[in-house]
Amino acid sequence: MMIPTLTELTRHRAQSKRERSRRRAEAMLRHPSAGLAVAHAPELEVAEGLLQRQLVEGEIDPSLYRAEMRRLALLAR
Repeated sequence: MMIPTLTELTRHRAQSKRERSRRRAEAMLRHPSAGLAVAHAPELEVAEGLLQRQLVEGEIDPSLYRAEMRRLALLAR
């Protein structure tokens, strides 16, 4: 049995962290209150979709996603 190197362990840990983050982001998006009621504002729908894609791909932090969604919700009013 081979003992994994520090580099391999670090790589595996980073991959696991990305996977957990992606699963958390997808779960957040499945929540009933995740979306905006923006049927009347296509530009807000586009912004919401972009934020959701960035969240799932790990480009933005969930706290930033929530803050931006609050901002979009204010714009939708």
